[in-house]
Amino acid sequence: MSIEASHPVRLWLSRKGAIAPMFALMIPALVGAMAFSVDFARWTITRNQMQVATDAAALAAVRDLGTNIVPTPSTTPQARALSIIASNLPTNYGSVTQSNDVTIGTYSVANGFVAGETAKSNAVRISATRSPERGNKLQSALGFSWISNIAVTSIAAKPPASNYEPPQSVNLDPEAGDYNEIYAYCFDYASTGPVAGRRTQMTLISNNMGNVNIVNFSGGVITVAPLAEPPWPDCRGAGKSISLRMRNIRHAKSLPTLWANPNTAPKRPEFNYYTDTRLANGQEYYDGLKSLILETILCNSMAQCDPGHIGSNRTPQVATAPCQPGKFKYFGWEDRPPGQSGAKATWTDPAWTDKDYDDIRIILKCPKEGRLGDAYARLVK
Repeated sequence: MSIEASHPVRLWLSRKGAIAPMFALMIPALVGAMAFSVDFARWTITRNQMQVATDAAALAAVRDLGTNIVPTPSTTPQARALSIIASNLPTNYGSVTQSNDVTIGTYSVANGFVAGETAKSNAVRISATRSPERGNKLQSALGFSWISNIAVTSIAAKPPASNYEPPQSVNLDPEAGDYNEIYAYCFDYASTGPVAGRRTQMTLISNNMGNVNIVNFSGGVITVAPLAEPPWPDCRGAGKSISLRMRNIRHAKSLPTLWANPNTAPKRPEFNYYTDTRLANGQEYYDGLKSLILETILCNSMAQCDPGHIGSNRTPQVATAPCQPGKFKYFGWEDRPPGQSGAKATWTDPAWTDKDYDDIRIILKCPKEGRLGDAYARLVK
């Protein structure tokens, strides 16, 4: 009998009908792969929906930080965040975010997010979770354990330094015959009402007396001397700006008898000039100055930013670009604004001016991040 005729051998050598058992063996793997794909797609979609919801909630919650709004139970960051998340996720997601998942803190590039609610808080961190512990786990098609836990986090912050940093240099001309002071303060340009009420944190930065104690020199007429390191106003928040005030008391530095006798010729009148700075697209507008009294120069370095005595009887420069990170800005004041009425033959006359715009020189460093007045919330994680 030939090999070909042998039935067992023919059956062994035949390839017919092999697909069916092979397919049967592959069915569990195919079903598992399909279930994994379905689970992964559902996990991805769910996670993306949770991330979008927490992003929106963090941006909404941080918006009112640092404002004058008095929170109520329905307007706290926690309540605002929970409301936003509830309106952006299906109800079958369950309680993905609870009150203790909303944390107020402070954010900076150097330190990241630091939890803790203070007067300088500028950030909100929000987390959302689906897990067996919360009773809202995502069900798996084949019982994969990895799909049941989903956790996302969002952090939204306002720029931590959207105003000028403390002065890099302050120089008040000691040769001036008038007594001069320079102040920094916060101005709420977005509000309405009396202008004086919108000036806050008025801080004396320097005067032109050098090491002379002005309180003693003036016989107590001036009651406050500048501190060695005066505090810098904190003007964070939309609609607020660092502004400057120049206080000029005529003749009193060179003629000290006027402190006790203010009505003796040439008298001791006092003038105050406020920038009341308004910001629009990062550009500064000095709405409080009604006369040509201030020179501004935007500089790339400190050395470039102090022109010193560059000439009298001239038109001052005016910076027309926003103060950007890494740059500096020079403010040069003329303590006798031009255009005043009266005699102008000598420095004791009411209309005398030399228009040199360097009687008070102050250099400020631009914000570390963003541009001046930038208080828009943004996602940082």
